[in-house]
Amino acid sequence: MDEYNLDLKEIIKLLLKKWWIIAISVIVGLAAAYLISSYIMQPMYTARVSLYVSNISDNATSSVNINDITASQKMVNTCIAITKSESLLSEVAKFDGTNHTKAELLEMTNAASVNSTELLEITVTTPDPQASAKIANTYLKVLPGIVESIVNGGLVSPLDSAYPPAEPSSPNIPLNSAIGALLGLMLSVLGIFLVKVIDARVEGEEDLSKRYDAPVLGSIPEFSFTKYGDEYKLPQETSEKQSTKKRTSARKCTIIDNDTSFGIKEAYARVRTNLIFALAASGSKRICISSALPNEGKSTTIANIAISLANNNSRVLLIDADFRKPNIFKLFSLANQKGLSNILGGFCTLDETIKRNVQPNLDILTSGQIPPNPSELIGSKAMGKLLDFLDQYYDYILIDTPPVNVVTDTLALANNVQQIMLVVNEGRTKHDVLFKSISAIEFSNAQIAGIIVNRSAEHKKKYKYKYKTNQ
Repeated sequence: MDEYNLDLKEIIKLLLKKWWIIAISVIVGLAAAYLISSYIMQPMYTARVSLYVSNISDNATSSVNINDITASQKMVNTCIAITKSESLLSEVAKFDGTNHTKAELLEMTNAASVNSTELLEITVTTPDPQASAKIANTYLKVLPGIVESIVNGGLVSPLDSAYPPAEPSSPNIPLNSAIGALLGLMLSVLGIFLVKVIDARVEGEEDLSKRYDAPVLGSIPEFSFTKYGDEYKLPQETSEKQSTKKRTSARKCTIIDNDTSFGIKEAYARVRTNLIFALAASGSKRICISSALPNEGKSTTIANIAISLANNNSRVLLIDADFRKPNIFKLFSLANQKGLSNILGGFCTLDETIKRNVQPNLDILTSGQIPPNPSELIGSKAMGKLLDFLDQYYDYILIDTPPVNVVTDTLALANNVQQIMLVVNEGRTKHDVLFKSISAIEFSNAQIAGIIVNRSAEHKKKYKYKYKTNQ
C-alpha cells in the first residue's frame, strides 16, 4: 500500500459527507455552553474606580514636561504593586465591612494602567454587586493615603466612585455559546479525521486506486429483487413497514437474469470486460475470487460474473472451492451431495458431479461434502490435475474460495491458480485488513488480478431494481 495523503478536494469531500456529524456537534456544543453559562456558572459583578497618579505634589506651581509624565506613568506601576501589598489589603479588609480575608481581596481585585497613561483603574469582582462597589470605593479611600506616605512627592487623586453594577460581567453567555459551538466544530472535525486515519475503510474505486497498485475492475451496487415481479426497493426508497412487507412476501434474490435492471447488468459487464483483459494479459483461463473477511459478497459476485461471461458466448465453469462455507449451490438452488471434495477424494467422477448448462454456457461444480482437511485438499496435486483437464473444455474457470485473512485455502490454491481477484465491501472493509490480504497473496507468489468494489454507495441512489417472470 502506497503512502496515502488527503488533498484539499478529498478533505472538503470528507467534511461534506460527514456534515451531519459536524452540525450535531456544533449544536450540542452551543447548547451545552449556553446551559452551563445560564444555569450552572455563578454570575459575577464587577465594580470599578479610577484614580489619577502623579509624581508632582503641587501641579499649580510647576509646569508639566515629558519627564514628569514618564515619571507619573512609572508611578502607576508602583501603585499597582502597592494594591497587592499586605498593608493595603489589611486596611481594605478593615474598612470595607464585607469580612473578606486578604487572600480573597487579592483574588477578586485587579489594578491596571489605562492605555499606558497616568490613570489607574481598580476593578473588584464578586457575586454581590453591592459588595463589589463597596470594596472598590474602599480602595479609592485607602490607596491615596498609603501611596503618599510611602512615595515622597507622589499624588493619587480619585476620579470617580463605584456604583453597584446592574448587569453581571460574567459569564458572557453569547461569547461562551460561540466558544462552545467552535469547540464542537473543532472536535467533530478532529474526530472525523482521526476515524479516517485510524479506522480507514474503502470508499470506492478512486480511494482504492490511490492506495494500491492493483487494478480496480469495477464496482457493483447493492441490489436485490423478488421472484414475483414486485419491485424491491432499498430501505431509503420506501417506508420500513412497506420494505418489511416486501421482504417477507417474496424471497430476495441476487442472481442476475435477462430481465434484471440495466444498471446492474452494465456494472457486471464492465467488470467482465476488465477481467477478460486481465486474464488475457496473464495468459491464464483460471481465476479465483476471495475477500479479506467473510460477508463481503464474493460468492454472489463471482456467480454473477460467471453468468455475465457465459452471456458473452464463453464456455464458463464455476467451481465452489469454499469447503468451509459453500454458497454457490444455494444461489443456484442446486444439490450438493457430490462435488469438488468428492472428486478430489476419489469417491466419484467429474461426470457424476458437474452440473451442466445450469444457464446457457455455464457449468457449475459445487463444493460437495465438507472435508476434514480443506487446505490440503484444495492445494493438492489432484486439484492441479483436475484444473489442467478442465482447461481443455472451458474458456474461463472461476473458483470461489474462502476469505484470505480467515483461512489459508486461497493461498494453498495459488500454485494452481495464479490470478486472484479480491472483493471489498464499500464502507465496511478496512484498509489495514485489505492490505494484509494483498500482502499475503503477494507473499504466496500469486498475482492480484484486480479488486471489485461491492455494495457501492455511488450506485445505491441511482437505481431501482426489478426482476420479472415470464407470463
